[in-house]
Amino acid sequence: MSHWIAPDQGVLGELVHRHQVALLAKARKLCRDDQEARDLVQDTFERAFRKFHSFSPRTNERAWLMVILGNLFVDRVKRQKVIQFEQLHSEHLANEPDCPPELMVAPEIIHALVAQLDETLRQVIELKEFQELDYSEIASRTGAKVGTVGSRLTRAREQLRGLLKAAMRRGQ
Repeated sequence: MSHWIAPDQGVLGELVHRHQVALLAKARKLCRDDQEARDLVQDTFERAFRKFHSFSPRTNERAWLMVILGNLFVDRVKRQKVIQFEQLHSEHLANEPDCPPELMVAPEIIHALVAQLDETLRQVIELKEFQELDYSEIASRTGAKVGTVGSRLTRAREQLRGLLKAAMRRGQ
């Protein structure tokens, strides 16, 4: 297990200064939207800061950052396709009696339901589903064992299903 080492502000500032222009140019080509490109670069530096412990001084900084940027972009595209799929199909399935309610749930409702969970369950589900951390990263942040993270996620998902069913019965 590696220990997290936070880079000092000078190192981060230099990293941003040296690579921001190249990252922004790449992001603009990928996103084809200036604001989305800027957001992607910001997210790239944020992820680099969180993952700085995995950076080796022998690694090409720009290549490392470009890989992070590329991975974040792919994740965004996948997420957008899922959202588009759900929106497209929810219109067609809304009148179907056997339609699973999960296909028609707005993100705001999911966030509101997650907020109803007790702190330990809410914390692991937010780290896993919203921040997309793996079990070991969640364990490190929460101080729980990896197995405990798994069981908490299972309980959180079960409770969310119950809350979702109850909300659907109430017509929310």
